[in-house]
Amino acid sequence: MVAVMNAAGQAKMCLAFFACLVLLCPMAGFSAEKSVAGGKKAGVPAAEKPDLEAVKKALKDPDHKKRREALEGLSDAENAEKLPLLRDSLADEDPLVKEKAARLIGSSKDASAFNTLSDALAAADKSARLGLMEGLGDLADKRAVVLLIAQLTSEDRNTRWKAAEVLGRLKADEGIEALLRAAVEDKDGFVQKASVESLGKIGTVKAAAALAALNNGNDEKLSRWADNVLKSLGKVGMQVLPVK
Repeated sequence: MVAVMNAAGQAKMCLAFFACLVLLCPMAGFSAEKSVAGGKKAGVPAAEKPDLEAVKKALKDPDHKKRREALEGLSDAENAEKLPLLRDSLADEDPLVKEKAARLIGSSKDASAFNTLSDALAAADKSARLGLMEGLGDLADKRAVVLLIAQLTSEDRNTRWKAAEVLGRLKADEGIEALLRAAVEDKDGFVQKASVESLGKIGTVKAAAALAALNNGNDEKLSRWADNVLKSLGKVGMQVLPVK
């Protein structure tokens, strides 16, 4: 009980310190990175279209290895052709087939991808969650932040770890407070470290303020991790108040 109370108290202290830094940090002139959709390079020949009938047949093969290989053949297919097959593969009994399907749905950037992945995540067991969260990371839709924050409270350690990792890939300030809380309160070191590293991946002044709060906290391990990440942020890390 004492340990739980101490963790809760430390979380409140870090969150309060973080809030003060956010108010005091020089935010003007700083902007988060914007992703730019890349087009096809000139002179690069178009990929050969897959044999969809052969892929459909292979996706029904009892050998899970053949089903995995079949999904590889869908990478260069048009969204309208591959998405129905990928949605069906989300229900495959093989975890790696599910993961590959989820990641291909995410990388398709299709308008329907977010709803497909979020609906699947809501109904998924722990064996399927990781691949679906990877797919949301590949999609890079900031609407996924709320879904991933919810997964940070899962009973499953791997689910919490993956949620923390993907939040960093999304680079959204909306995930900072949840990552800060996970870094302080989670009982698993892998989840804690992933949360600290994701704050660094977000890389904004607000994220640096959260790292500074951890660096000035009482947990030596978190302080050391946060200090290393802050140093890697360069100028952004310098925009927060001096740390010990």
